[in-house]
Amino acid sequence: MGELRAHRALARLAGALLVAALPGLGCGGDREPVDAAPERRTASGVRLGGTFRWVEVEDMRSLDPTRAAGDIVSYHIAMNVYDGLVEFDQDLRLRPALAQRWDLAPDGLAYTFHLRPGVRFHDDPAFPGGQGRVVTAEDVRYSLLRVADRSNNSMGWWSLQGLIQGLDEYREKGSGE
Repeated sequence: MGELRAHRALARLAGALLVAALPGLGCGGDREPVDAAPERRTASGVRLGGTFRWVEVEDMRSLDPTRAAGDIVSYHIAMNVYDGLVEFDQDLRLRPALAQRWDLAPDGLAYTFHLRPGVRFHDDPAFPGGQGRVVTAEDVRYSLLRVADRSNNSMGWWSLQGLIQGLDEYREKGSGE
């Protein structure tokens, strides 16, 4: 019996060491050179730009946040790329993100979110002149409707179901007509 316990303990230790080593498997090795852009800093000294490298156990499937919930790697990346109205702090308390504040209606049934002024989309050729525009309430609405739209097969629909007046009905119509 003691020998069996020793084998199990050794197997657990080997498994733990393997799991601990997995993140390192993607590090190092030959890399293609990255063109060095001139360093930019804000007035307060925060460095802007650069290359961010992140090791995952498999390739991401999509950067589309409506599809990220069904794939843990895509979810990890999406949660670090996209902002929501609110986010959790390290103690799992809600704090402002795109919304600078929110109000609860007196009946306790509705929230009004107030967007932070001046928040912009990143510069991209998709925008006129390549310059990102200001995020609006319509952009938030569009994002919520994309999650609700059945044709997008969003794995995150469950998190909104029954919470926003009219959203379930929108989903039932199929295309939001």
